[in-house]
Amino acid sequence: MQQQGQAPLQIEHYIIGKTLGVGAFGKVKLAKHNITNTQVAIKIINKRKMKNSRMGAKIRREIRLLRYFNHPNVIKLYEVLDTPGDIFVVMEYAERGELFDLIAQRGKLPEGEARNFFLQILSGVEYCHNNLVAHRDLKPENILITHNYVVKIADFGLSNLMKDGKYLKTSCGSPNYAAPEVISGKTYCGSDADVWSCGVILYALLAGFLPFDEETTQALFKKIKSADYTIPSSFSPQVRDLINRMLTPDPLKRIKFHEIHLHPYMRSTQVPFYLQIPFKLDEGRRQINEDVFEKLMQLQTVNFRGMTQTQIQKSIRKREDKSFVVIYDLLLGQLGIESSTPMTLHNLTMHDLIFNPQIPQIEGQSFNNCLLNEIQKPQPYDYGKELPKDIMAIVYPFQARQIVNAIYTCLEKFNTVIKIKSPDYKLKCYHKNLIKMTKYNSSMELFNEFQKEVEETGSKNDLASLTFKDDGKKPKVKENKYSAKEIIFNIQIYKMPTNNNDHMIDFQLCRGHPVVFMDFCNKVIALLNQHFNQI
Repeated sequence: MQQQGQAPLQIEHYIIGKTLGVGAFGKVKLAKHNITNTQVAIKIINKRKMKNSRMGAKIRREIRLLRYFNHPNVIKLYEVLDTPGDIFVVMEYAERGELFDLIAQRGKLPEGEARNFFLQILSGVEYCHNNLVAHRDLKPENILITHNYVVKIADFGLSNLMKDGKYLKTSCGSPNYAAPEVISGKTYCGSDADVWSCGVILYALLAGFLPFDEETTQALFKKIKSADYTIPSSFSPQVRDLINRMLTPDPLKRIKFHEIHLHPYMRSTQVPFYLQIPFKLDEGRRQINEDVFEKLMQLQTVNFRGMTQTQIQKSIRKREDKSFVVIYDLLLGQLGIESSTPMTLHNLTMHDLIFNPQIPQIEGQSFNNCLLNEIQKPQPYDYGKELPKDIMAIVYPFQARQIVNAIYTCLEKFNTVIKIKSPDYKLKCYHKNLIKMTKYNSSMELFNEFQKEVEETGSKNDLASLTFKDDGKKPKVKENKYSAKEIIFNIQIYKMPTNNNDHMIDFQLCRGHPVVFMDFCNKVIALLNQHFNQI
């Protein structure tokens, strides 16, 4: 405790105050920025303790993600200060503490108030998913509330990147909020697991207690896996339906985030604009708030390092590690303005989010077919860059088992070896081209071979529309670099978010030339189309 008359502890521009909490690696302190007078929370992490613990990776992961995240409902990281003994993580301060404390103090919340909190949680989590991050530890203890009741999702230490066609394996998070597939030790989709956790949180907001809460872990897991819970009679029919859809044990049948937006429970009230449209991390250029920027330029104590206003604005847009960028963010926070305004619709439109009685109801839930197109149109591609792994996908209106059997039949005709078969409809395949064994020295040489084949056969092939860069120089010979000899790829089948049997087949290249892979996928898809047309 600081003695009377003793100078307060200060680290750079931050005057350290009272302790907010104590963790395994150090303390969380309240602090004040001495230029803007903004209150912040500083997590002080002891380097020695972090080094001697496996949790170092958890801390580094959280810092790395929060550096780039920028959303009204995700906790803001302002900067990280490094000293010989400690790391000071400067973060946004949420005055009202954890959502857990609010539920503990007040018990169940009125449906309107609970929906307001849930909308904000949904917005923050969906922002993470849009930027390919699964939180994996969503619970009221990791959701903070500001003085004006704005939700801030925190603690990204267990989060992980989501990759198309790849599942997560680690069983993590709090058991009471974990999805059945997570506690079962199976591979799982991070976004589906987060939907389950959000369903548990919504239940807790409305009931004041958890749907799954047993004395022993064994009994708890049994109830979670069978979705054995009771919905209080006070819940409205709409919220009953939504919770049942979110707490569905089968992740393929569980409601998806974009479907939650269309549920009658979510559409029965007007919500803030920023909650209706998901943010995207890198969409457009960062917008500068002119009033805040003018206030920043008027501060006499800020070191702008001799930069012009244009250079300063550029640094702010690029999120450069400079003190005046932090001060700009702190000033925005004071005014309650978010520091990033660019947004993207990602399939959702304002028209879709406003309740429309003309849209037909399907089992009590509104769906708009325009939202069900999960496959984005291919963008113009610069061949000088690395090709994305996922470059082929197609949807069929058949059961997953029917599609798998058809894939087996088609791949057998191409002498393709299926190396791994998993119960979640994922195949790892190896294909060796026994006919064409030519080795190509450059991408241009390979493309010319395909172009020649197209011209000779007169067939229209999508490969001919690819754009290749050629600087006219003789390519460097690298044996087998672009060999058409073999490819290794994954096939994953996904359930589409519809009430029928639509499933998507996703082809993912693991090794081999992408053009050869695309050509092979076209042939497989043509054979699949022929097979299904006969049904």
